[in-house]
Amino acid sequence: MAALFRLENSRDAAAIQRILRHLTDWLHAPQQAGLRRSFTEWLRRVLLPGRLPGITIPAMQELQEVDDMLAERVQEWYAEYERKGLLAGVAQGRNDEARRILSRLMTQRFGELSPAIEARLEAASLERLELWADRILDATSPEELIG
Repeated sequence: MAALFRLENSRDAAAIQRILRHLTDWLHAPQQAGLRRSFTEWLRRVLLPGRLPGITIPAMQELQEVDDMLAERVQEWYAEYERKGLLAGVAQGRNDEARRILSRLMTQRFGELSPAIEARLEAASLERLELWADRILDATSPEELIG
């Protein structure tokens, strides 16, 4: 019964997995097959849909299958989070580098930049920075360039 309460209070897939492993060990005897199936159905129909919205929960017969499914999902989530983080880091790096180069070019062409111009550079998107970089040779002042 304590495992049921711990499952209901769990907040993520990793916590659910830890409790499932404990339950699987605890309910390993053949005479507990009915209880294992009941827990499995409750997890599949009640707990997991509430904790993992948007995830299709396949039909399962045993707690071990739930644990295996969660282990696979957790690995997929970590890979997805890592990929998203890497992509966000690359995009941020490109933006920072474009800003740094444009600031340096503007300083060489127009002299020291005002705080207002630096603030505009800091707030600009990569697309905007690239547009300004394309126009730098035609501009006669920082204000004209980013105006």
